[in-house]
Amino acid sequence: MANSTNDTLIFEANVYSTVIREILNSACSGNMMSSLLMSVCTVDYMGVGLALPDKNTNVHFKQFLEKYMSKANSKYLAPKMQDIIYAIRCSLVHVFGDSDATKNQNIIPEFFIDRCTNDDHLINAQNGNYEERFRLSIPHFIGEVIAGVHEYFKMEKSNLSGIVSEWGKQLYWSSGAGILGLAACFQCNNLIYKNIHPILTVLGAPNKKAE
Repeated sequence: MANSTNDTLIFEANVYSTVIREILNSACSGNMMSSLLMSVCTVDYMGVGLALPDKNTNVHFKQFLEKYMSKANSKYLAPKMQDIIYAIRCSLVHVFGDSDATKNQNIIPEFFIDRCTNDDHLINAQNGNYEERFRLSIPHFIGEVIAGVHEYFKMEKSNLSGIVSEWGKQLYWSSGAGILGLAACFQCNNLIYKNIHPILTVLGAPNKKAE
């Protein structure tokens, strides 16, 4: 169901409670590939806001990586990295496997969840069979997408009022029994992130930066 609102805070709460919360719920349930798929799609969703009143394209996808997600990981500043992530996005969305997009970037992605350092994330490396792979840490990528969304709403706060009504018409929002009530998301005109999802508690920390 599309939803039109002129209230920027309600729109932001909808993004967190409908989109980001679903990513985290999926990850917490162990469905990491589903969470990854929705994470790359979220970059597309955020591209809508960057493109309005025009249609969003891969240019806006890469712009979100460069301008917002790079606050969490500077690797996204590189145009080549932006091309690779977009190729992975196309492969996940359209065939859920290797595709012409990844072949054109000369990569075979390897997704992992068991390495906890950033050193193994977004790099080309050999696997145990000495085969070249592009490694992407799913937990790191999810965190970087969420950090990018958080940075977007902080940096573009003054610009949102002119686009949220039209943007909200284009996105689907959940409704009905069992859906998180928006009233639980607010206190004194501030978002209560921990009420949306416990993992988001860190976003409510004073002067918290993307990391």
